[in-house]
Amino acid sequence: MKKMARKSILVIVVSLAAISFYCAFENLSFAESQPVSQNPEDFVHQPMVTGVVPPGHNPITSVPFGFHIGRIYPKDIFTHNPDNLADPKLWGTYSYAEDVGAGWERPGMYAFIPPQELGATWQQLMDSNYGSIPVSMHILANIDVRRWAAIQPSNIPKELQKLSTYNPPASYLKLVDEEKYIQFVKDLVERYDGDGLSDMPGLKNPIKYWQIDNELPGPPPSGVPLVLDAQADTATIASWFNVSVDNYTHILEITAKAIKAQDPQAKVVLSGMADVGSQTEKLFHTYYLRVLEKLTGKDVDIFDYHFYGNATGNYRVMKDAYAMIREGLDVLGYKGMEIWITETAVYSGRPRDVEGYASSQTEKEQAVDLFRRIVFPLSFGVKKVFWFSIMDNAVSQGPDGYMGLLYNGHGDNNPGYCAKKLSYFTFKKLSETLDGGEWDTIQVIQEKDGIYVYKFITQGKPVWVIWNDTQEETPVSISGIASAEAVITEAVPKYEFGKDIVDYHAAFNSEIKPVKEGKLQVLVKDIPLFVYEKQAVNVKE
Repeated sequence: MKKMARKSILVIVVSLAAISFYCAFENLSFAESQPVSQNPEDFVHQPMVTGVVPPGHNPITSVPFGFHIGRIYPKDIFTHNPDNLADPKLWGTYSYAEDVGAGWERPGMYAFIPPQELGATWQQLMDSNYGSIPVSMHILANIDVRRWAAIQPSNIPKELQKLSTYNPPASYLKLVDEEKYIQFVKDLVERYDGDGLSDMPGLKNPIKYWQIDNELPGPPPSGVPLVLDAQADTATIASWFNVSVDNYTHILEITAKAIKAQDPQAKVVLSGMADVGSQTEKLFHTYYLRVLEKLTGKDVDIFDYHFYGNATGNYRVMKDAYAMIREGLDVLGYKGMEIWITETAVYSGRPRDVEGYASSQTEKEQAVDLFRRIVFPLSFGVKKVFWFSIMDNAVSQGPDGYMGLLYNGHGDNNPGYCAKKLSYFTFKKLSETLDGGEWDTIQVIQEKDGIYVYKFITQGKPVWVIWNDTQEETPVSISGIASAEAVITEAVPKYEFGKDIVDYHAAFNSEIKPVKEGKLQVLVKDIPLFVYEKQAVNVKE
């Protein structure tokens, strides 16, 4: 019995938070299972040894982007010491996330009280979950409300069930034991707030951001049509959707009150809103804005939006979604509410889709789109951006099984467990170059004719970021350069596959060009570029 209980716990350990999956007819959200790691490399930031160093390089990252799931678990989690929950190897490592300079982590395990038969307390599970997150990363923790609620069976089509190992249940969000839930929230926040009172033993990385569930309202109960279906029976919808709105509003109110009673500095994040294609606007207005209107400005600080898609340019939808959300929040009086994107990603390779196999996308295409999906939203007001996962999902054949920056070692044509994709090195180059940036002063230089140019200030020095969506080589002029020479560095390595990279520092094409009267002309094709002033920098070996 004890062994079976421990194995059940391990199943929970590998359960991840919801990801949006898109198909031609419906858009449903579901969760996945975490890939795992064994004998991970002990990565640390290494100083660049060339004479040209991006300004702001700092091993302690300050970047406003990171991962929804940055942890790497043991390769075979079901056989690796399953009877010892305290074994740190069982809970994996963040060494890869540290290496690429991630500034944030949104752990895939949400906070909950496990069933008694599992033989573990919530403190044991959450201490292991949160305790290993490096102090270089801020934490956004999620409270799993649906484990406290009256659950209805989910209604996920069989063809979608084949693509994931876990389907989130639909719920009316009616708390089974409200008093116990509130006490759990208070105890949870108190244990990880870092105030020295009843803290987790050895706590080094306090939690100051708490999200209340994810991607609500979720799929409808069995027999209830999709809420956003224009042909749906509104009376039937009201029995679930409207009740969910009312109940989630109440849960937000009591949860935020409990959180801030324990930690007045804590920030509360609304359930992440999944992008559901053409129906996203309707979801926003009929669910999320209704909840916020009922709250009347009480104790909710951050709106979260999730956007996936392809690597062929639909990242631009992010700006339209932001404008819609910003306008809606401002009208309701939430002008100070920040907007984050805590889930975004595209895949590489050729995953399964609802109707067979999705179109193939290369490592290079994924790396270019990662760059755009992080920089672009930061330029128009999004405060934080989280790539979905640092590693491919080990058990999914769907798009989530191919969205990582590391391979999981499964399937054909897989270069091996923890083999790095080009996107791994692009993420690292991005965080390394922009670390220490003044994120509220990003200047939009150009967004037209397929050319995108932004100016960052990093450690008091300008860094220009450029990309070209036309795929045709185009000259771009940069002005205001104070030095006599400028460095132009590509943001994606000069290889076809990440597995071929031996030396990170030599992996990117880079050149130094003279600057005339503060101006420089660069040619941009399919690879994003960094441009910054050449400066004398002393780098310790």
